[in-house]
Amino acid sequence: MGTALLSVCAMAQSKLTLNWSVREDMFTGMLANDQARFEKGVESLSKLGRFYPEVEVLAWQGTAEATRAVWAHEAGKPKDFRRHYAQSTTYFVQLRGLAAKDERAKFLLMIFEGATLVTIADRLPEPVRTAAWDRSYKS
Repeated sequence: MGTALLSVCAMAQSKLTLNWSVREDMFTGMLANDQARFEKGVESLSKLGRFYPEVEVLAWQGTAEATRAVWAHEAGKPKDFRRHYAQSTTYFVQLRGLAAKDERAKFLLMIFEGATLVTIADRLPEPVRTAAWDRSYKS
């Protein structure tokens, strides 16, 4: 990333939340089943994430991987589904670990894990669907 872009990113970090920077593309892509738009949001997350708190990045990464898992399942790619779903779970577990000491992490876990899973649970394969519903309810 060029020096000018880094300066802009650092300045933006003080004014714009990470949510503002990635949500339009990620959530719109997720809800519209538009993978190109979704990946645009993930790319923004990848570029900007280092300027924001770890708890915010983990929340978005968990959502990204859960969404990719659903798409892999629907495309008949069980190996990719398992990889993405496991990674999503790992991000949310990391966030849960931070939530024990950080109220913001607790809030983000509740919102992101709950909202993500309630949005995609019906699209998950049967063996994990019930657990996803349980996790979303607990969130």
